[in-house]
Order: sequence, then C-alpha cells, then structure tokens
Amino acid sequence: MKANVQTKEALQVISDTLNEAQILLALDIVRKPNRVELNVTTEEKEVVFTCADPLKMENFLMKLKDTAPFHHDDIDELLTEIVS
Repeated sequence: MKANVQTKEALQVISDTLNEAQILLALDIVRKPNRVELNVTTEEKEVVFTCADPLKMENFLMKLKDTAPFHHDDIDELLTEIVS
C-alpha cells in the first residue's frame, strides 16, 4: 500500500511541476538495466520518478496525462517510447 501512496505523491509533485513551469527544459524517459526513469527539468526544479516495471511507468504516464493538460503531446511521446 505504501507504494501507491508514493506514486500518488509523485504524481502530484510532477503534475504540479509541469503545470507551474514557465519553461520546460526536459521531459524524458531513461531506460536503465533494472528500472525506467521519468526525468522532468524546468527552470526551477528537477524531478525524477523511478519504476522497476515499464508497465507501471506507462500507467503513471496515463494518469499524469490527466493531471497535466498542457503537456498531452509531450506525454504521448513518452508513452510511445515506453511501448516500443
């Protein structure tokens, strides 16, 4: 259950970061040997969210798409990366 709380908190932090950013410097997925990372960099913040399972990252990005309405296209690109 704790993982879900952390995921909800991470979703809120990343969503707030995207929604409040005036300049988005980077929004990308990095595949590591045992995990997938979502990196968000703005002019003020750098946030990293890590998942061991790419499917969980895909679900996280789908939820993020709902909470960060101005970044749908960016998130769609990340979803395409995860699937491929």
